[in-house]
Amino acid sequence: MSIISKIQKVTSIPLRISINKVFEKIFLNHNNYNKLVNIYTKYQNNSKIIYTSSKIINKLVNISNNINSNKIENILRHNFDLLGSSNINISHHTDVIGFDGIKYKNESPNFKTLKDACNYLLTNENKQTAYSLIELISDDYQLIDWQLDFRSGYRWSEKIESNKIRIGEIRGADIKVPWELARFQHLPLLAIYYAKNPSLHNSEKNRLVNEFCNEIIDFIAFNPLYYGIHWKVAMEVSIRACNLILAYQIFKSQNIQFRIKFESIFFNFLQNSLNFILNNSEWSGGLRGNHYFTNISALLYISSFLGIEQYQKLYNFAVNEIINETLVQFNQDGGNFEGSFCYHLYTVEVLLWDILIANTTNAEILKSSIQTDKFKNRLQNILDYTYQLLGRKDFIPQIGDNDSGFFLGLDIDNNSLKNIKKILKFFPLENSWTDIQNIIIESDLYKSLDNYELTNKDSAAILFKESGIFIYQNKNYKIWIILGTKAQFGKGGHNHQDIASFILEVGDNPVIVDPGTYVYTALPEVRNIYRSYYSHNSYCPLNYEIITREIDDLFWLRTEQCKFSINSNTITLKRKVDGLHHKRKFIFNDNSIEITDEFNKSPNGMLLLHLYPSIKILQEKNNVILLNNNIQLLSISSNNNIVVNKYYYSNEYGNKMDSKVIIFNNLININFLKLEIINGTTSK
Repeated sequence: MSIISKIQKVTSIPLRISINKVFEKIFLNHNNYNKLVNIYTKYQNNSKIIYTSSKIINKLVNISNNINSNKIENILRHNFDLLGSSNINISHHTDVIGFDGIKYKNESPNFKTLKDACNYLLTNENKQTAYSLIELISDDYQLIDWQLDFRSGYRWSEKIESNKIRIGEIRGADIKVPWELARFQHLPLLAIYYAKNPSLHNSEKNRLVNEFCNEIIDFIAFNPLYYGIHWKVAMEVSIRACNLILAYQIFKSQNIQFRIKFESIFFNFLQNSLNFILNNSEWSGGLRGNHYFTNISALLYISSFLGIEQYQKLYNFAVNEIINETLVQFNQDGGNFEGSFCYHLYTVEVLLWDILIANTTNAEILKSSIQTDKFKNRLQNILDYTYQLLGRKDFIPQIGDNDSGFFLGLDIDNNSLKNIKKILKFFPLENSWTDIQNIIIESDLYKSLDNYELTNKDSAAILFKESGIFIYQNKNYKIWIILGTKAQFGKGGHNHQDIASFILEVGDNPVIVDPGTYVYTALPEVRNIYRSYYSHNSYCPLNYEIITREIDDLFWLRTEQCKFSINSNTITLKRKVDGLHHKRKFIFNDNSIEITDEFNKSPNGMLLLHLYPSIKILQEKNNVILLNNNIQLLSISSNNNIVVNKYYYSNEYGNKMDSKVIIFNNLININFLKLEIINGTTSK
């Protein structure tokens, strides 16, 4: 790490966080969380495994949507559409289409036998184990290339020790892509499909079960412990283990009898995964986030699955740590401390699953913590924050990073919000009524499952001060204004330079939006564009760029501070940017929003409005009309010249779509902008 980068990072976070980080480096062995390891060592030599079938499996199957058979056929054929890969067949002879003009050649040979694949892909010390494993793979099964970035074509190696692999050194290569596949979020879909279609022919049922077994054996054989990219971080191991358990439980609920040898390998793999999570837990006394939250959630699920009686102390630890981390990682107003609404939704999904597991395995456990009362209050605020930030028709405003992450494969076309709504349907649970369940079912988020709407006719202003979000809404529109926050204790890893920016929904229509995230380490300069002033709806200095000296810089961001004041139907923001004092005032009327941007001297920059891709423009000099499906929604007028340009909107990680950006580039000291509603609708 460069000296400049170190100085910038140390000065971005509180002194106590820096001291904690130094302490860990000096006194902790490889940053292991010793408390976890000590708990686990008491159990790791036990050979007998007892697993508990979850009470929730049958209900999950019942409330799941019918899964399209074409989706299942794609999984069986190993055709995946992940993070912008466009439904590609993933094997050792995949010919990728390339990513942003970057394409690496596939140099893997065509293996005549599975043993040939072992000999070519694995180190000598890992070959013998793989030889015995591949005997369980069906003759007609096609191996998946687990190390392949199937967008760019770059391939990592299962011969390299995981801790020696460095991320972000190969241009265009994105480790998140093969990680996404190896989360196995598609396997629960196979099991749900099996359970939802009892009339399937036996041959079709066997295909589903065999695919489940074959993929797991394939992965274990060709991803030996501590080799390749899939033993790089504990979060990936955590998500993978949880989805494998869920898929297994669903199949077992259908009275599937797996081969004894397969089950032995499967349980041993879960124990290895548990051991890895414990020894590589992403805990830090200083900076930690959703990765560690996922780690402890996996500990809860794995320990409850393998047998609480055997893993009682680990189970208890996981529950207490989930309570503690909820209080650490969610602000008092309910927003997640990482400064990203999409990451907030991900962590809420994980938290609700944790509550579900705890309630179905030991309904009293959540009452035993000394912080239970604080936890209940925080949960109430979390659910309210989640509900209030959502737009109509479940529009998700992209505030901060969006990596398209979700925890469990509960349905096709997954995202965390859909999973949250599915998990909420499990409540209330029979015979395990608790105050926490009561908080959940009394929340507006829960009631919205039945199209209940609290915020409807009257105008409302909502401030989430700690999370840095102000919302104003009425029957015609909803606007989100970013006030900014020092996310992750000042690290700002998933923040964007979006202070004083806003997102606007007119009726049911997203109109002015945040462009998204698109990519992380594969293209650092593109990552920086999407999180910079240039990609947000406020003032952007000309010729501005975020400087990245090393890959780690992509997950740090220092932003300016913002002061604000609220009076009835106005909010005024004040900040300093690029040496200018910028004051932005919003006035909210029933059918319009007036925005004034005032600078202490002539600005050398521009004001931007990024439009949702379906929005079309009618332009007449200093006035434009915005349409969606030929319906006029919004008129925009200004005392500046209006220029329309193109940009790429990223609706999810790895995807981008053509869209338009409105630019006001002849700025003066005082600039006026009026957004006037032409046609609003109140449906949600």
